[in-house]
Amino acid sequence: MKKAIKCGKLLDTLNKKVLTDQVILIEDDRITAVESLRGFEAPEGCEIIDLSDKFVMPGLIDSHVHLAYDKSTAFFMRDAAGTVMVDTLMRAKKNMLAGFTMVRDCGCVHYVGVSARDAIKKGLAWGPRIAACGWPMMATADIGFAPHITGQLSPNHIVDGVENIRQFTREVVRNHVDFVKMMVTAGVMSPGDEPGGQRYTEQEVRAAAEIADLHGLPFSCHAHGARGIKTAVRAGATSIEHCTMADEEGIHMMAERGTYLVPTIVATVGIAEQPKGSLPANIFKKLDICMAHHKGAVQLAVKEGVKFAFGTDAATPGNTHGTQTREFGLMVDYGLSTMDALLSATVNGADLNRVSKDLGSITPGKYADVVAYSEDPFDDISTMNRVNFVMKGGEVYKRDGEALYPITL
Repeated sequence: MKKAIKCGKLLDTLNKKVLTDQVILIEDDRITAVESLRGFEAPEGCEIIDLSDKFVMPGLIDSHVHLAYDKSTAFFMRDAAGTVMVDTLMRAKKNMLAGFTMVRDCGCVHYVGVSARDAIKKGLAWGPRIAACGWPMMATADIGFAPHITGQLSPNHIVDGVENIRQFTREVVRNHVDFVKMMVTAGVMSPGDEPGGQRYTEQEVRAAAEIADLHGLPFSCHAHGARGIKTAVRAGATSIEHCTMADEEGIHMMAERGTYLVPTIVATVGIAEQPKGSLPANIFKKLDICMAHHKGAVQLAVKEGVKFAFGTDAATPGNTHGTQTREFGLMVDYGLSTMDALLSATVNGADLNRVSKDLGSITPGKYADVVAYSEDPFDDISTMNRVNFVMKGGEVYKRDGEALYPITL
């Protein structure tokens, strides 16, 4: 099936500029050409999609979501794997209807992210393209559970020691993941630690990085504290998730080595907006520590030329699936230009996820993943919260702001 999309404005993410009066030609699921609308004649039998009054750009990529849960991780204590899988697919659809035609699932239970990815690929369900890591690794630490609860914990798996980490990383890879993830430092939501505390030694982090590299997979490291960030970068991290308390040395190392920063600003802001008493007091205490440093770390990273990839940690309190687009406004508020914020969710996200051959720009040969907005985000970045049109692989899923398919199964 041939389609032609008439574009009033079109974001060229490769050349970092906005084009006017363009037409995107599509055959089946791929882009075949991008041409000027002037003198354009539609091929015979071609469906015309008129977005000549819209701002058009490549489908968005959120490089940090958790599809298996929303607001709470307690579900894994009560829900069967099948129930989690159904919920995962519904949350994936919410992400796509918000404009994200690809998401990177940064931790799930039962490898449901992998299963959801495969179900969508096979056409058994509709939703975004998914890159999944399965179970991330975390070190033994006080995470608020009773002493007898050990081993497999959602969304992390406890594993310590270089040889055990090598073995577990091989086990993760065996389950056909798209990347490997490790929790190098403590976090905000865990009740019994400090957010910057480093949990893995450099040798342990390097062991996971080595196995990921042997299999050609990106290596993602959750890290808040400055020491843990530098350890992860030295050990071979492809990306640092959160990076709230990075110091100047760590930021410089990231810039020098090409390590991506996935800032997830909306995750901390969303938690901060929750009523006092709705979460344990220690979480708000840790949050204050992170937020006191985060904006400065992001501004320093912008100044040093660190590569940014858009990521939101969607699923955290106040940051539900399908609402995480407000990260764009927060990125601009924290020091990124509008162009860089948009690039972080398109061409940069494709590069981080190693899918640049197929995604990230409106380019002949790439998948026809296209989104459009009624206003220009360069005039008002909050426009990104109101996607009007969503196409994935040449098929329209949202038009005139209305979903064409139900979210429920």
